[in-house]
Amino acid sequence: MLPTWTPKREAETYGPAVAVLPGVTSGGTLLVAFTLMALGFEYFWVAFVLGFGVVLPTALGLVAVTGRRETDESESGIEPQTGTPEDSS
Repeated sequence: MLPTWTPKREAETYGPAVAVLPGVTSGGTLLVAFTLMALGFEYFWVAFVLGFGVVLPTALGLVAVTGRRETDESESGIEPQTGTPEDSS
């Protein structure tokens, strides 16, 4: 039988940030937009465009890039140095 390939979930690949980030960004966008609307700002709709069209994709892209870098470093076999160097004396 041939081995089957099962894709990893995004949360497993990029960490928990990718699962929380869309909700936080959407909530912030809605909060800003409706606050501007309640204050009578005529161009409150720009908050929707910027929030969902710029901030959300940029944030997800940054999480994906940093997640790939961390994955690449861990798969390279190079262990990060932790702690203090020991004295050789």
